[in-house]
Formats: sequence, structure tokens, C-alpha cells
Amino acid sequence: MILLDEKIDYNLVYEVAHSNKEISISEKLKQRILHSRVVLEEKIKNNEIVYGVNTGFGKLAYKIVNEIEKLQLNLIRSHAVGVGEELEREISRAILFLKLYNLSLGYSGIRYEVIDRLLFFLNNQVYPIIPKYGSVGASGDLIPLSHMALTLIGEGYVYLDKAFYPSLIAHKILNIEPLNLKEKEGLSLINGLEFSKALLSISLSEFIRIFKQSITIFLFSAYAFNANKRHYNLKLSKLNKSEGFYEILKILNKYTENLEGNRIQDPYSFRTFPQIYGAIYDNLKFIEQKTNEELNSVSDNPVIVDDEIISSGLFQGQEIAFLSDFLNMNLIKLCHISERRTFQLLKEYNFLTKEPGLNSGLMMFQVSQASLLNSMNFYPYSIDNITTSEFQEDVVSFSSNSSLTLFENVKKCYYIFAYELIASLQALYLTVNYRKLPEELREIYEELRNHKTHQIKTIDEDRNLNKDIESAIYHLKNNKLLLLNQ
Repeated sequence: MILLDEKIDYNLVYEVAHSNKEISISEKLKQRILHSRVVLEEKIKNNEIVYGVNTGFGKLAYKIVNEIEKLQLNLIRSHAVGVGEELEREISRAILFLKLYNLSLGYSGIRYEVIDRLLFFLNNQVYPIIPKYGSVGASGDLIPLSHMALTLIGEGYVYLDKAFYPSLIAHKILNIEPLNLKEKEGLSLINGLEFSKALLSISLSEFIRIFKQSITIFLFSAYAFNANKRHYNLKLSKLNKSEGFYEILKILNKYTENLEGNRIQDPYSFRTFPQIYGAIYDNLKFIEQKTNEELNSVSDNPVIVDDEIISSGLFQGQEIAFLSDFLNMNLIKLCHISERRTFQLLKEYNFLTKEPGLNSGLMMFQVSQASLLNSMNFYPYSIDNITTSEFQEDVVSFSSNSSLTLFENVKKCYYIFAYELIASLQALYLTVNYRKLPEELREIYEELRNHKTHQIKTIDEDRNLNKDIESAIYHLKNNKLLLLNQ
């Protein structure tokens, strides 16, 4: 059971996305929701003009509307125009959870019935089908969230019991009626940045998993390459004041005591590892802090604060766009240094095969890494702008595209490090340097070699390596390469 209360973080978003744990909300949040609804209904009763309640939307805000319930229905239907492949189920679940959290903070003026339906979907594993493309991350992620909202009113499509259903059929299977939206509820469901936040949160969790385990992969490569341990002398931390540089040097000093390389200067992909990883370490701390701040921020409009209704721009996704682009920069750098180490191992040891010529060995590993890196898009969406809605939305963030690109690149990053992992294991085998590994690294090496279901086997002649690649991904996904105290 996950009790939703005041604060969340990206780790909780990841946990919810990848589990079926039941979710509930605290009584304190429930009372906030009920109170904000009372405030909104009083404003309506007093015939006050409230944006999105009795007015049109965006550029049409000057239009006064009398059919206020139909207004909400029309909003969702007209905005659900997304295209492309549907999001993964875990992203859809994360979006539902984040929308539940944002509305549960009690600043939106919706009825508790909406919260209850979001809880029902989450706790019964009903996940909206949401297309990937359409949002500009300015007035929130309007288009993808409209597809989410459609499913609550019995339209659109959902995943249920690992199958694909029209939402109305799913409602009948579950013996529930579609939600009838009241004032402001359609607007609150689609205003917000839950699409962008979900992608950033899950990408950040996956990135950190890769980052931590890639240190182990580096150590395997360093021992296979016979790197010079003097490059990692802890005394260097007196000359570089970065916290990250010091923390990485401490790890390397713990595990590099058996390195025997005597090159005066190793290639940068080995020699400057603590400088590059130290910088990424520091950047990750900043990104973690700012991501959690965004997750705990309201992104609806208008909002009810101290019984006053305020229209603003809380739905602007600029911070998320910057964070996603920044994290993507770090991710791509991480992958580049992995590809370079793989290149060095292949160059040093005849493509990591015993009989080069007859055998090509792991030649194609680096070729595939090069292809993946070339396809890892980095365009700074966060600084781009295309005006929408007749100049009403004249500045947009594109947080959706930043976070979606990051999410897709994280998937490729797993493959890049899987290649280096297999290459480093093969190099350790051919050089017999696995015998020099410190005890903890040796245990991980033996586990990978002898795992019951996902063994990464030694390679004595060319063979199909698809199963080895799948096994490497499995071990990375399941944290099998984590060092102690990571």
C-alpha cells in the first residue's frame, strides 16, 4: 500500500510505475479537495467569471459560456488529437499517478469523485492508451492528457488485464459508469505536466541505475586494459575541488589496487574517467533536487489559493525541459565514453577473438555502438519556440519533446553498456586478468559467467551473441553490477 500524502519524489514515481501496489490518499488531502470544491461552487453560485469554468479556453477566454458541463466534455474531445505509437504501460500508470497527486493537493476545485476514479483506475490496473506526440509543454501537456481524460468518460482506449479495449467496454467489464464531468474538471484533468514529469522521473531513475553500474563495467575494462592506477591517485582530489571528482576517486581507489598497467598516459576514456564521471555525479545531484521540486509543484490553471481563484502560468514546462535536456547531455556523454573504451579493448586485443581473420570476434559491437550513438538525438528543445493559439501561447517549452527524447535515449544507453560489459568480460577472459580482480569485483564476474538463466559465456569462436546481449541487459536492469554501498 502506498499512502499518498504531502510529498513525492522520482523514486516513488518509478516504484508506482513498475508495480501494482494499491494506492490511497491521506485524510488531510481529502479534506483539502473537498474544501476547494466548496470554494469553486460558491464562486459559480455568485455568477463570478472564472477562466475555464464559464469561459472559453486559450485565445477564446473572452467568450462567456453558459453550457458549463458540456464545455468540459468538448474540451477533452477537441484536444485529444495526439498521434504516433502509444506510450508504454508503465508511463501511462505514472501519468495517472502524477495526475492523482497533483489534483489531490487541493488547489484545483474538482470533486472527490474524480480523485476516486483515478484511484480506481490505478488500483485495478486500467491504463489509458496515450499517443506519444502532440504536446508542446506550455499550457501543460494538453493533448496527451486529453487522451488520458477520454478514458475516464468512457471514450478512447485502455489496457486492462494485458489486453486492449475501448474504454466503454472496459467500464462494462469493471461494472462502473463513465465519469460525468462537472465544472472545471475537464480543464484540471488536461492542464498539467504529468506527461513530461513521468518521462523525466522514470528516465532519471533508469539513468542513475546505469550510472552506478557503469562504474563496475569501467573497472572491468580497466583491469582488462591494464590501466595505470596512478591516474586515480586520491591526492589529486586536493587539486580539484569538485565533490563528484572526490567521490569517484574514492571508489576507484578502493577497487584499483591490483591494476598493474605501466603506460605513462592511458587514453582519455580511461585516464579522465574520474573527471568525466565526477562532473556527471555533481550534475545528477542538481537534477535530482530540481526534479523532485517539480514533482511537488502544482501545474493546474486556474488554482484556488487561500480561497482565492488565481489564473497564472503554473503549467509552463520550462524547468522540466531544461532538466530533460541537461540530463540527456550527461547521458550521451556517458555513452560516448563507453563506446571509446570498447573501441580501445577491440584495438588492443585483435577484436577480442583468439583467432582473428577466421573469426571477427566482437568487431560489430563497436559498430552497433556507433550506430546507436549517432541515433541518440540531442536537439535542445528547451530553447526552441513555435507560437501557438493565435499568439496567446507565444512562448512554449517543448518539455514533452525534451523528456520523450531523453526517455528513448535511455533505452539505447542500456545497449551501449551491454556491449561494453560483454567486451570487458571477454577481454578479462583472454588476458586472464580476471584473476587480478579484487574480491567483490571477482564475485560479480563469476556471477555473470555462471548465472543459471542469464549466463554471459566466454567466446572461443564466432557464434550468435543475441542471448548474451539480452543477458547483459537483464543484469543491468536487475542491479546485478552494483558495488557495495552504492
